[in-house]
Amino acid sequence: MKGDESTLTLKEYLHKHGIPITPFAVRCGLSFHKVYNILRGGTPTLKTSVIIERYTKGVVTCEKLLPEKLLREIEEEKNDHYS
Repeated sequence: MKGDESTLTLKEYLHKHGIPITPFAVRCGLSFHKVYNILRGGTPTLKTSVIIERYTKGVVTCEKLLPEKLLREIEEEKNDHYS
């Protein structure tokens, strides 16, 4: 993907870059609780996932953040819409 950095989970990204939850949340425009819940296994919204993917420049992807079932539903909707 980008240089020597492949995709990471949000937890891995924060740890690798030494970024605490609060500064990360503030920089992304998200609440501390929203980021904390994701780190604890909660499911983010699609909008939150996109915000994180953009902020991390694609290192933490929506695919890493969203459950497989939701990703399949999104893909099915896209296929239905374009067929």
